[in-house]
Amino acid sequence: MDILLICLTVFFILTTCISTFALVKMLLKQKTREANDAELSALYRDTRSQENVEGIISVAVSSMMRIFPKARRCFAVTFDKEGYSDYIYTSGYLYDKTNPKLFKESTLFYIKEKMANPTVFTNVDKEPIFAANSSQYHESGTDNHTVSSLLCFPIRINHETFGVITLFTLDHKNDFNENDRTKLNDISGLYSRYVENAIFSSLLKNSANTDELTGVLNRQALMKKFEDELLDIKNNMTTRSVVMLDLDDFKIINDTYGHIVGDKALVHFTSFIKAYLTHGDFCGRYGGDEFVIVFRNLNLEATKRRMKEIKDALNKSPVEGDVYVKFSYGIQIVDNSSDLNSVQSIMSLVDKEMYEQKNAKKLRKEKKSEKV
Repeated sequence: MDILLICLTVFFILTTCISTFALVKMLLKQKTREANDAELSALYRDTRSQENVEGIISVAVSSMMRIFPKARRCFAVTFDKEGYSDYIYTSGYLYDKTNPKLFKESTLFYIKEKMANPTVFTNVDKEPIFAANSSQYHESGTDNHTVSSLLCFPIRINHETFGVITLFTLDHKNDFNENDRTKLNDISGLYSRYVENAIFSSLLKNSANTDELTGVLNRQALMKKFEDELLDIKNNMTTRSVVMLDLDDFKIINDTYGHIVGDKALVHFTSFIKAYLTHGDFCGRYGGDEFVIVFRNLNLEATKRRMKEIKDALNKSPVEGDVYVKFSYGIQIVDNSSDLNSVQSIMSLVDKEMYEQKNAKKLRKEKKSEKV
């Protein structure tokens, strides 16, 4: 009888423990679901309030980092028409990673081509495609911070991969696992819909302000934004560096290779310009092969360095074959002390400087041909 009583007591305790454990597990799961639902509601609200793609993706990445707190680094990129990818958001890096362009052979291109759905990659160091491109994930000077697992979330617009958000863990003790996979599957439907709808709406809204070929601001939008910048300069004592650019021998490219290659040259050129813009900078097509860049808070020397970086990058990357894009430019620094009260007066000055540089190049070229 005592043995039976003991067995019943043990059975009762075990069933109570199991029931309690199941209840706690259910409550934790419910709490996690409620937290995720709250995060998704905030995501829906916050993405709709953003004015551009960068803002939307910034909100989306911050949300993803909260949903997956074990992530220690992340970046988001968008892909351009040529298949290259540009960093537009990073977190957890020691240095600014937002300017470099990644080529088609990169891991991200692999992700773009192979992935249509959110995916978790564990044991990154053993995956051949990641091992071959490990420098993208490795922080210089921090050998103990090698990436161990990745969570990749593609952003798809009109059935094509527009960009990708990638989260990283830095040690195998905190790798993404099956629970994270389950959580990712649970949230991915609504998460994708909210982010992608917001981006699509933003692109649609901004299409009236952008140049159809190059994707930079059209002239009307450029001048309007420049007017707003002048007000900011006057009211907040900020500085802008205004650069006007004109492609060298663009007519020769059109006449020699045709207008299709000429269009490619313009797209190629502006893709590099956009890669060197940081937060608050903007670029617009002033007309034909003339473009205007406005940099925030760069002095003259810093602007010259930035332009040299763009020139050097273009010199290493042909449009196709032996067709390279070269350009001339003029710079005007505008601040609260400048005696410039209209966009047109600034444009006139910077245009004059640009053509002085262009004419100087032409004279050097003529003298060189005379010696030959």
